[in-house]
Amino acid sequence: MAYLGRKGAEAPLTSGDIPDGSISAVKVAADVATQAEIDLKANLASPTLTTPNLGTPSAVTLTNATFPAGHVVQTVNATLTGLTTDTSAGTSIDASHITKDIQITAGNSVKFTFNFINRIGALSDSDYVACKFYVYHKVDGGSFANVYTGDYIGTYYHDHSGNLPAWYGYDQNYLLTGIHTPSSDTHHHYTLYYKFETGNYIELGISAGTTTQNVILEEIQV
Repeated sequence: MAYLGRKGAEAPLTSGDIPDGSISAVKVAADVATQAEIDLKANLASPTLTTPNLGTPSAVTLTNATFPAGHVVQTVNATLTGLTTDTSAGTSIDASHITKDIQITAGNSVKFTFNFINRIGALSDSDYVACKFYVYHKVDGGSFANVYTGDYIGTYYHDHSGNLPAWYGYDQNYLLTGIHTPSSDTHHHYTLYYKFETGNYIELGISAGTTTQNVILEEIQV
């Protein structure tokens, strides 16, 4: 068989066939870098993806954090199934069972939301009913007072042709919401109050244990 140039080796090349100093360190480093680049390109072409074990996330506790003004710092709520019934005529402002408390940073505001079902009724042929609703507030050890001095939050009125029919009941779901900024302290209680403007029959909750009323309190950064 004819060869062009020198004939190739008859046996595999070994390290003994390479004279010392015939391959420079620069050449070796260049070859290693070239191989590393080839390996990197191969990995990019067919990457091996693994799912990291993140474990179960734990709650994050913020200490001495200051939120931007208007930010909701926290929300608390209560779902109630009680009943407040009143058949006493008069103009006193009375407390219902619909209430919730919140612990806030002093100086922040509280957004309150009361969602409840209300029934009014006529106990005679000459009755009609008008009822006002209020949101009252107190701090621990204090007394309840209207969050808006001298005013009420909402009103409910029903009059059928001048008079409610005798023993007529009318049900309505009601929503009251507003913003209150306590003057001091940190533990605050909010309760729905009511007052008869005319008439003398009201039920808040309609039937104990069967209808829900909700109170939501949100702390707002000031």
